[in-house]
Amino acid sequence: MSNIFAIIEIGSNNTKTHIYKNEETIYEKTTTIEFKKNYKNENKVNEEDLNKLYKVIENALSYTKDVNIYGCSIFRNISIEELNEINEKIYNKFGLKIQVVSQEDEANYTALGCYNDIEYNGNICVFIGGGGSIELIFVNNKKIIDKKYYDFGVVDITNKFDTLKNDIPSCSFSDVYNYVNELINN
Repeated sequence: MSNIFAIIEIGSNNTKTHIYKNEETIYEKTTTIEFKKNYKNENKVNEEDLNKLYKVIENALSYTKDVNIYGCSIFRNISIEELNEINEKIYNKFGLKIQVVSQEDEANYTALGCYNDIEYNGNICVFIGGGGSIELIFVNNKKIIDKKYYDFGVVDITNKFDTLKNDIPSCSFSDVYNYVNELINN
């Protein structure tokens, strides 16, 4: 009997689906769902974004009933009442719930996936640049030695400097650099 399970990781801007069978990846897809951008516009999770998420969940369920849904930055930042409402909708439709992952767990698991199966000596830094958060994990010989967490991400930067989305941005490097430096220092 095969062991098939799915992981759906909901980020601020991208939702990633990974489906595994007997430890082999059989399906991977990234779906753009702009939760953070639309949340900022409406001050709540957008219903159309939830409809897109429902389609992602339906697709995963077509492979397996063992579906695990993890919410990252955007779901860490909404109210517990709103999260409960969303989870109630998802549970009523699919019998599933979003598990919110702490920033520390998100960083640790991502870093482990980066350095666990490679051979190296010395230090590495794993940079996790998400839509709503940034994590830096400093590793020495497969042991985490330091961590830095930031509550801003790519969406925050591109919202401030919209032309960064263009092939040739019209904003200056120094303006973006100074803005990011301000965010880091805050």
